[in-house]
Amino acid sequence: MSRRRASDDEWDGLPVWGPTTRSKKRLVFVKATGVHLRTVEPAARAADEEDSASFYKRITTERAVSPDFMEIPAPEQLNRCTVCAVTYPRGRADEHHRSLAHLIAADPSSITPSTQYGLKSTNLGWQALQQQGWQEGRPLGRDGSGLKVPIRPSVKRDRSGIGMEQKKERLADRQYVIKSTKPVEPILPARPLTAKEIQRQKKAETDQWKAVYADLNA
Repeated sequence: MSRRRASDDEWDGLPVWGPTTRSKKRLVFVKATGVHLRTVEPAARAADEEDSASFYKRITTERAVSPDFMEIPAPEQLNRCTVCAVTYPRGRADEHHRSLAHLIAADPSSITPSTQYGLKSTNLGWQALQQQGWQEGRPLGRDGSGLKVPIRPSVKRDRSGIGMEQKKERLADRQYVIKSTKPVEPILPARPLTAKEIQRQKKAETDQWKAVYADLNA
């Protein structure tokens, strides 16, 4: 038995839902052109637009009159010191004259470091120089052409004579100390003498006594 194929018109007439959905109500679609839809009320939309406009106007007005954007401070007037060549604000001359840069430029001798020799007032050489009119920090000599700083003493630790040409090694050099230090030789116990060594020692002592007696009797 042959089956007849359904035409397209017959398929279009069949419902799109199955047996389980036949009891549900059919959906009725309403055309958009037939009903006026409103998502936002006109009064609320106008209020929002007014708030946005007022907010934008407020921030632009505040930015226009803000001193950070419009007011630029005038440059501060400065003076230049003829002593130390340092610029300082006008009206603060007293503060500048008390500054370290101005004081040093005005009197450089005030920052000259004092000479420290490390000698106490009880030192005999120090006392002798003071009695002869010497002042600390000034060179020796009548015309002031002598030494200003004493010769630094050096400790002599070797037994060589003065003027002997010898390579001076630094005492703080650890390698030099290790090389110059000789190892201590261990003391070995004495071995017993042989018979020949004992006879030779006795003969040497006898010959020594004979020589002494011969000198006394001569």
